[in-house]
Amino acid sequence: MAQGSGVTLLHDSFEPEPLPHWTRYLVGSAQIEQTPGGVRLVLDGATASEYSDSQLDDYQNRDNFLWTPPLRLAVRARFSHGQETLQGTAGFGWWNAPFRGDRATEIGVGPQVLWFFFGSPPNKLAATPGWSGDGWFAQVMNVPTLPGWLVKAGMVTLRLPFIKRFASKAAAGTSRAAEQPLHAIDVTQWHDYVVEWRDEAADFYVDGHHVLRGDAPPSGPLALVLWMDNQWANVQGGGGLLDVPERQWLELAEVKLTTL
Repeated sequence: MAQGSGVTLLHDSFEPEPLPHWTRYLVGSAQIEQTPGGVRLVLDGATASEYSDSQLDDYQNRDNFLWTPPLRLAVRARFSHGQETLQGTAGFGWWNAPFRGDRATEIGVGPQVLWFFFGSPPNKLAATPGWSGDGWFAQVMNVPTLPGWLVKAGMVTLRLPFIKRFASKAAAGTSRAAEQPLHAIDVTQWHDYVVEWRDEAADFYVDGHHVLRGDAPPSGPLALVLWMDNQWANVQGGGGLLDVPERQWLELAEVKLTTL
């Protein structure tokens, strides 16, 4: 895109154009519903016996990620339930789709993300110390990509406590992460979320208020994803699926990308 130009991916109605890569991805008890003001990503009847994911993305061709800085992502969104009631994970932003397969059970490359993320307990996804790693939060993470054989070996050796401690110290010197819990936000209300992604830093805003800066963000290219699913995961290992006892959704009224 030319400097200062932009593209509205979603506004008032869901249209897959103007980006040909903009796709719907539905698994299990997932739906995408058009609303008078936009679109809802819905889980209805999801259980722990089956993976369910309602998603819009542009990374089904994982060899052709589209986005590099400087970019501004603006999303107007709300959820059906509060943070204490929602189940699974949900959110929107950029990432490099680091997992093999649909579910986050085996990592293939180092995670590189800039997004607003929700994870219900027992999710524990903090990349920095001092907080629980669940709920609604802003996150930027830039983990170096390692060869596949080394990642696989690491998943085995990290089960040994002394290897795990050594690897954590080594990763701290090469990985960059910044996070901000947003637990006080009533996510059932409409909010305007913005991520400004530049080479030197990424800034996150909620309703015009600056909530997070992450230095040395990923350089891209990354893919855009907006989703709701019934997963849980722990950064120390482990994960699975959750029952979603009530119909729940993420509603999007606008998704807009602009060059900075």
